[in-house]
Amino acid sequence: SLGLSGVEAMMNDMVLEIDPRNAGGLREWDGEHGTYWAEHAATYNASIARYQSGLIAAIGAQPGERILDVGCGSGGLAIDLVRGTPGTTALGVDLSTAQLEVARQQAGELPVTFAQADAQVHDFGAHSFDVIASRTGTMFFTDMAMAFANLGRATRPGGRLVMLVWRGIEDNEFVRGIEFENYLIGLIGYTIDANDRSAELGYWIGRPWWGRGFVTEAAEAVMRHAFKVARVPRMTCCHFIDNTASSRVIEKLG
Repeated sequence: SLGLSGVEAMMNDMVLEIDPRNAGGLREWDGEHGTYWAEHAATYNASIARYQSGLIAAIGAQPGERILDVGCGSGGLAIDLVRGTPGTTALGVDLSTAQLEVARQQAGELPVTFAQADAQVHDFGAHSFDVIASRTGTMFFTDMAMAFANLGRATRPGGRLVMLVWRGIEDNEFVRGIEFENYLIGLIGYTIDANDRSAELGYWIGRPWWGRGFVTEAAEAVMRHAFKVARVPRMTCCHFIDNTASSRVIEKLG
């Protein structure tokens, strides 16, 4: 088994290995898209904060355990785990070097290491971790069977896998994919308030496809569904204050 120092040595010496099917994801997450999420790490962490305590409770970290955080982003889960359970150590892996740098800055002297790796193919070493955890990271695998087999090899006998992922489409605020040439470039949907049945529109699209009308077209279709099928009385939408592109989209939608 590997302690934190052993994990650090292993990750420092590694050469990044990428499944060829993840090459596009690497370009996006280790490019402008990842930089954007790194710049807005605090906003993202706040948006998902209500799920954090439940996820940590499900993980049930114990002193002395070694945790692998898959798709760690800016490190919020791994950091909270080692901070909340003294004696644990963690390794967080992600494709985004920009987000990993944010994670390192946030972690300070805590016993957690962050490294760039494709968890679908990286050799973490047999039985290296007691817990494999992920917060909205595993859903990006291009080959689920390969990825989870690889993570299984890295888990000790009797170890645990705990994930937070989006639920089925019927329960998911991101209810539709935005596709271009059979490639998923974004997500869009709406949630309905249980009290007044007003709807809130939410969407995300990869930066390379900004300014090309994809979101406007998709949003118009989703809004037609909301008003004609779901019968919502009104719909709202918000955006980051510095996201002028989204501001223009919302203005077009009225």
